Amino acid sequence: MGYSVSIFETQDKLGGMMNLIPDHRLNKGVVQSDIEFLLTLGDIRVNTGSNIEDPKHLLTQGYDAVCVTVGLWKPIELDIPNADLAIKMVDLLSHPESFDFDGRVAVIGGGATAVDCAVTAKDRGAKHVELFMLEKLSEMPLTPVERQELIDFDVEVSSRIRISGIQKKGRSITGSRQKRLLCRRGCHSARRMYMIWRNRGEKDGYQCSCDGDRHAANNYPGTCPRSLLCW
Repeated sequence: MGYSVSIFETQDKLGGMMNLIPDHRLNKGVVQSDIEFLLTLGDIRVNTGSNIEDPKHLLTQGYDAVCVTVGLWKPIELDIPNADLAIKMVDLLSHPESFDFDGRVAVIGGGATAVDCAVTAKDRGAKHVELFMLEKLSEMPLTPVERQELIDFDVEVSSRIRISGIQKKGRSITGSRQKRLLCRRGCHSARRMYMIWRNRGEKDGYQCSCDGDRHAANNYPGTCPRSLLCW
């Protein structure tokens, strides 16, 4: 259309969420070559490390239009006790080298990003990784390759579970409180199941702690995570 374009990027490089996909699933060289090609298609200027607080203000600086395409960098908040102790997926996948695990890790979520977090935790030393999710295994929105990773990296999957609280001692995670969600008539998906649980306000299913003091409902085994990752 003949316009000159300026890109303002908060991060130090272009690529957005693609930079969070582990290297074994997406070669970053491919991402970079695609970006370099796109930048040759017109008069495009890139400003990395630029945090625009008021996009509308750009209209006073000679721009004819502003297009906001920031993506979803902030994960959905858990809104549970001690959620601040959990590691955000953006932090883990952006800088996996900053994290080392030597015990059990719980990952909250049932999609491809949760699998990426689980695999990364294993790569960074976790002995045991378990996914807690609303979905059943058959409902997980994964490709065959991503599903195979659960097997290849020996990731345990606990379905129909919602984490309702994180237990701590000081700043260390000692366990979690979890809700076991039971399927009722008319409930055919994880989203519908969550709505039933939220609207009816069921009580906690069981408590799990790392010192062996475990109280389970429905004979469902828990886990004793030392770290939790959220997505």
